[in-house]
Amino acid sequence: MAGEKVVENSNVFSFLSESDINQKMEAWLLSLPHNKRNYQRGEVIYQQGDPVEGLGYLLKGALKCVRYTMEGDEVIPHYFYPSEIFPEYLLLTHEETYIYSLVASKSVEFLVIDQDDFLQDLALHPEHQSLLLSYIAHRGLIAEKWTLCNSYKTLKSKVAFMLLEIFQADSQGEIQLIDKQEVIARKLQVSRSMYNQELAKFEKMGVIKRGKSTIVIQDPEYLKQLI
Repeated sequence: MAGEKVVENSNVFSFLSESDINQKMEAWLLSLPHNKRNYQRGEVIYQQGDPVEGLGYLLKGALKCVRYTMEGDEVIPHYFYPSEIFPEYLLLTHEETYIYSLVASKSVEFLVIDQDDFLQDLALHPEHQSLLLSYIAHRGLIAEKWTLCNSYKTLKSKVAFMLLEIFQADSQGEIQLIDKQEVIARKLQVSRSMYNQELAKFEKMGVIKRGKSTIVIQDPEYLKQLI
């Protein structure tokens, strides 16, 4: 019809589950020219001020961003886990150097894709633009949830929100923990002992049951009342 605007590639953007996004991201990034790198726990991969050379995709282990205050205190603004990319915000905003140091929190294996190869592929494939947008949206949602979590005034409400809204429980209410207590406590902005004590209270009440690397939610209704 005259005057009607034709929208091409109308199916480029689609709403995908997190697992679908992760699978498609891995297939896409593995298809690009890359090299694999391995580092042991505690090794520094990039120092603050090092040039941003490309896009990383974490296959195994965990990475932590680290900055240090004038007093020498460690500040950790973020962790990266398997199936996550880094440092996409620096790369896409054309930051030339790392604004933090990147350290192996566990032994890691990751891909490195040259910055030009990544950006050229992104420019040529709208479906990859859509996929990256979906990925970043999911990551941003989790970041917002942590901000909301830490806006609660009591630790029990913070923990309740974290268990229900941030961690992914299966159909049986079981949560597989990928972080140590110390890391989770950092994210909750409390000490490890305070976090552990709160979990112990919930367990004594029968609200949760703790395993070595799991938490089973036994009384979700109680947790919902706290948030």
